[in-house]
Amino acid sequence: MTTGPLLRALALAAVGGLAVTIPVACSSDKPAVCSDADSLKAAVSGLGDNIRGSTNPLDKLSSQVAAVSDSFTQLKTDAKQQFSSQINAMSGAVSGLKDSVNAAKSNPSAATIQSVVSDASTTKTAGQSLTSAVKNTC
Repeated sequence: MTTGPLLRALALAAVGGLAVTIPVACSSDKPAVCSDADSLKAAVSGLGDNIRGSTNPLDKLSSQVAAVSDSFTQLKTDAKQQFSSQINAMSGAVSGLKDSVNAAKSNPSAATIQSVVSDASTTKTAGQSLTSAVKNTC
C-alpha cells in the first residue's frame, strides 16, 4: 500500500515531537474599493486638463465628467455602506457638475462657465476626501 510509508512518517514525526506544517495560503488581495479609489483619483485629478485649446472644450469636459461619474459609480457600488458621508458629498458634487456643464453647453455665458469652474472645484475636493477615506482602509 502506498500510503503506509507516508502514514508511518507522519506518525513518527508526531511521536518524535516534530511539528508537521501545512502551508496555508493567505489572501493579500485588496478590496475592490482600493482600485476603485485609484481610478476615481485619476479621473478627478484629470478633470479640466487639456480642455484649453480644444475645439469644443465643453464637450471634452463633459466626457471627463462622465469618466469621473463612471469611476465614482463603481466605487460607490463596491463600497456598499462604507464611506457614506464622503459618498453623499461626492454624489452631490458630481450631480452639480453634470448640471452646470449641461447648462453651459446649452447657454454658454460667463455665469454658466463660472458655475462649471466652481462645481469642478467642489467635485475635486469631494473626490479627494473620498479617495483619502478609502485609502486609509487599504
